[in-house]
Amino acid sequence: MSRAVAALVLFLSPPFVFGATPEHRVNGDLAIRARDILKRYCAECHTGSLDPGASKLKLMDHKQVVSKAPPIPFATPDGRSLILNLVKDGSMPPANRPGPNADEIEILEKWVSAKAPAYPIAFDESTTLTTIADDFASASEAVKAGEPGEYLRYVSFAHLIKDKESLPNLIVAEQQLRDALALATGNPASLEPIDATATTFRIDIRKLGWHTNDLFNKMEGRTVGGVFRFQLFDLILLEYPHARELAANDPLATRLTKLIARGSQIRPVPYIRADWLAGALVDGNLLSRALGRSWELTPLAVDLKALVALERGLAQKAEELVGPVAKPFARARSVAVPETAEGRAPIPLSAWYVGDVTPAKPPFVLKAELVVDNKVVTRVKEGESFQLRVSCDRTVFFTLLMIQADGDVRMQALQGGTVLKADTERTLTPNGKGFVISSILTGGDTGTEYFVLLASETEFPLPTVIQSKHPERPVRRFLLNPTAKEAFDPNAMVRRLVPIEITSK
Repeated sequence: MSRAVAALVLFLSPPFVFGATPEHRVNGDLAIRARDILKRYCAECHTGSLDPGASKLKLMDHKQVVSKAPPIPFATPDGRSLILNLVKDGSMPPANRPGPNADEIEILEKWVSAKAPAYPIAFDESTTLTTIADDFASASEAVKAGEPGEYLRYVSFAHLIKDKESLPNLIVAEQQLRDALALATGNPASLEPIDATATTFRIDIRKLGWHTNDLFNKMEGRTVGGVFRFQLFDLILLEYPHARELAANDPLATRLTKLIARGSQIRPVPYIRADWLAGALVDGNLLSRALGRSWELTPLAVDLKALVALERGLAQKAEELVGPVAKPFARARSVAVPETAEGRAPIPLSAWYVGDVTPAKPPFVLKAELVVDNKVVTRVKEGESFQLRVSCDRTVFFTLLMIQADGDVRMQALQGGTVLKADTERTLTPNGKGFVISSILTGGDTGTEYFVLLASETEFPLPTVIQSKHPERPVRRFLLNPTAKEAFDPNAMVRRLVPIEITSK
């Protein structure tokens, strides 16, 4: 056996990687697998329907399954289970239908013996949000400092479980998240399961050092202004592309108001996909570690660690507080935010590490390209004059930002205003001549700066620029903040990222 294969075998062995599997994961997986078996072999008939040929028992409703109403309960921990009796003697499913095999029957037996832990009717977003709302109502009462919701956040693996598809290895997925949080914060991961299947977890961000909200200042042009309320966890929310927009009349919106209020977090995100969070913090996975390869913190995680260090440094009145090396739009990739079955997903217009951002159904087609002497280019020389040529199939309002190689964010002044007429090509310049980058800030022979073009058919507020209190190399971000006077629909906007490669040759 080769070393790589041997390492892979060890990787696939939970006891080797994790030691004893925690009880919540054992029981959670039993519940998920029992539900999957019942769903595949039994739920088509046992729908709870009163129609002829159907069963009044709805097997996907766990409360009915464990009800004590039948003479012999359908599932109890004492071994008297009608489900097991019927499956074992071949009565169910009927002879013309396939039934569970020996391994699957064993899983059902273990599930019953574990006191038949609960499973949801569906692993959908509404169920996840309801679970979070129930937990938040009780857990927030225990929060001693700050308003309820200020320090509680949620992550979930529930979206990975899909009917009629292979079940995910949640032992591995959960451990990857715990390891990623530990590597990114230096603290043991604070994950508390809040449902019987252990697919949704609560995080107290104070235990990770991500609760501080006074480390950023608002920039007034080139001048540092007052403190801007911005928690470290908000950096993650700016990047997140999978949130569902809760309608105002959605009962869950009312129940989650304090959790997603702007006083608690920068974007109304009730929870984050747990596997997305692990990948947003660490490059690599458990297989990489099993094969002897190191994990690497992502630029986002590096920013977070620098801000946690800043908090400690300010408390100790340290003289040297240096932020991370700026990597704006590192490995930028386009994001098309899909609509969900339950509603729209607000698009991450202020994401710092992704490229173009559009809704699932783009409201218009926006194009942007660099030109020198009327020729399209991707690279310019130091001191060379260039322009940004833009066009759109609708009349739109727009804002242009320039992000320098050191992360500095500039609201770019433009000649001719910020309205782009439909089907009319326009060349943007600050002075009628062109943009000029006089030097490569990062040193060396090459560098990259960026234009960020934001557009909408209706007017929208100017971005708010913030930067951390690091005296050197601060962390910077730009935010689009709706207000009572300047409300806007982010799903009606498009963002284009235009890299400007600079060369000294």
